[in-house]
Amino acid sequence: YFPESKDRSKRFRTSCSIGIFGKQYLRKDNPVIICKSYKDFFYTQISGFNSVCVIRENYKFTQEEITSLKRFSEELFIYWDNDSVGITNSLEQAQKWGLKAIFNTEEKDYSDFCKKYGLIKGKEMLNKLIK
Repeated sequence: YFPESKDRSKRFRTSCSIGIFGKQYLRKDNPVIICKSYKDFFYTQISGFNSVCVIRENYKFTQEEITSLKRFSEELFIYWDNDSVGITNSLEQAQKWGLKAIFNTEEKDYSDFCKKYGLIKGKEMLNKLIK
């Protein structure tokens, strides 16, 4: 995403990334939060959460990916952007795989929330969402 691009048609770039990033950082028996960007993954990690990410909100999980995440926790939360695409796709994947979809209602995503309110408030907000 390049919000400052002068050419409005080049604000977004298409990602061809496949798979889930960050599984090597997961800890067992902690809820797993599946974010939608490296930025949100970074912010959730520095806030102390057990998280991974995919790079696009239209990502379709495979049975193998869900099985591999469930080795770490039975509590899997999908936490994508609070916009129409993020909500629609996260609810679809949550229903298909038995995940819990959570949404931040004050900002578009976790990193935006933390930038505006700080990491401590971000951690408090996300803890409430996963309880």
